[in-house]
Amino acid sequence: MRGSNSFRAPYLLFLSVSSLLNTFASPASNLCRPDQREALLEFKSEFRIQKIEFQTRIISYPKKKSWEKRMDCCSWDGVRCDPMSGEVIELDLSCSRLHGRFRSNSSLFKLGNLRVLNLAFNDFDYSPVPVQLGELVRLTKLNLSSSSLSGQIPTQIMHLTQLESLDLTSFWYRSGLSAEHLFLSKLAQNLTNLRELRLDSVDISSEIPQNLLNLTSLRSLHLSGCNLFGKFPGNVLRMLGIRSVRLSNNTNLRGSLPEFHGNSSLETLDLYETSFSGGIPNTIGSLQSLKSLRLSGCNFCGNIPPPLGNLSYLTSVDLSSNNFSGQIPSSFANLNRLVSLDLGDNEFSGDFPLGFLNMTKLSELNLGGNQFTGSLPSNMSVLSNLELLAAHENSFAGTLPSSLFTMPSLTVIYLVGNQLSGLDDFGNMSSSSSKLRQLSLGDNDFNGPIPRSISKLVDLILIELSYWNTGGNAVDLRVFSCLKSLLSIDLSYLNTTTILDLSILSPLNELQDLRLSGNIVDKVKRVPVSQFSYLL
Repeated sequence: MRGSNSFRAPYLLFLSVSSLLNTFASPASNLCRPDQREALLEFKSEFRIQKIEFQTRIISYPKKKSWEKRMDCCSWDGVRCDPMSGEVIELDLSCSRLHGRFRSNSSLFKLGNLRVLNLAFNDFDYSPVPVQLGELVRLTKLNLSSSSLSGQIPTQIMHLTQLESLDLTSFWYRSGLSAEHLFLSKLAQNLTNLRELRLDSVDISSEIPQNLLNLTSLRSLHLSGCNLFGKFPGNVLRMLGIRSVRLSNNTNLRGSLPEFHGNSSLETLDLYETSFSGGIPNTIGSLQSLKSLRLSGCNFCGNIPPPLGNLSYLTSVDLSSNNFSGQIPSSFANLNRLVSLDLGDNEFSGDFPLGFLNMTKLSELNLGGNQFTGSLPSNMSVLSNLELLAAHENSFAGTLPSSLFTMPSLTVIYLVGNQLSGLDDFGNMSSSSSKLRQLSLGDNDFNGPIPRSISKLVDLILIELSYWNTGGNAVDLRVFSCLKSLLSIDLSYLNTTTILDLSILSPLNELQDLRLSGNIVDKVKRVPVSQFSYLL
């Protein structure tokens, strides 16, 4: 008897634990609720699957193709259920090639316990945002971005008081969404849990209200291209926890950079094409987490404060098209994570900043349209990842370093409008060493014959050598005859007294743009005009 009891006790314990596990696991192992499955299948039938992706840059997959009646709907692509109730709580059909009208009576609204709804990157054929979305009051995340919706955003969105993320971004070229003028104010009053607010290209046409500061959990604020105006409340940039602020393409939005605090977590600041003005405060050095700074196309002025160069996490800086002046601080040598640096179209002066040579990750460097002087450093090849070098419309002089032609990644050299007068010989370079696609050296002080070594730049599609002073000597066009990929040649005003024989260029089948103003051309041996889309 005792042996029998000792055997049954652990057996009964096993049954109890097993039953308990089955109780909790049953909804996940059984089919989802029939009403939820039917609602999903009805929703599936409301849209066609687009055969050709209307957003060619987006990787898409028609998730609803995997939906079948015989399968557990909780295992369908893009569907997630509550493990206890079996109700659908997440629906992610982003990039699913859905095409058709988003109906106001859509079966989607039968899924009343949805927490997450993501229908981004589909094509809803410019249908309005259904007001019934306001009935999904448990939503914490709503993403309808880039899905061809139109009309005014319904105020019923304000009923979604648990929202933490709202993304109604439109593509700028397909934008059709708008908002009433108090939309942002009402949003800040009702949706106080928001962490992400993304409304790029939605026509809001209003000021940014002060009560936006009520969104104390806000991490991302993206309002690019929203037709905003008035003065931006600068304290938004100092909100505790804010990480990303994008306000670009709001040309009537005024403001200035505030004095920053040391506890800022800001990583991205984009004010491109706004009317922000003033200077960059020294306290920008407090933004130790900043990775991307885009202030181009504004009305900023003054010198660049040295503390900006201490923001060692920066990967992208764009200060172009402002009124900045003075020399580049030596502290910029610390920005060794920079991938892109654009200082074009300002009033910067001084020699080429040697600190830039520490930026070995740079792929794009633009210094064009400033007042830089001196020479280009001979050891620029240390920038081994550089793809674009633009330093046009400055006063750089001296010799163009031959190292530029052997840099492994460099595809564009744009140095038009300087005072460069010499070109180091790069004749020892093999034709496979250079990846240059564009070489623009026009309007400098180069003289003598055009170097034959240019013929080794076999990947060139554009070359510009206007105002090259040949001293009246003949121009040997055979330099270009083996550059089979050339689309454009500018040889204007070469100061040659000899006649240019264009028949030498006839093997260049891809050539479309030929500029020869200020030269004498042999009309008898001219290449047929029909070959060109532009001939001057």
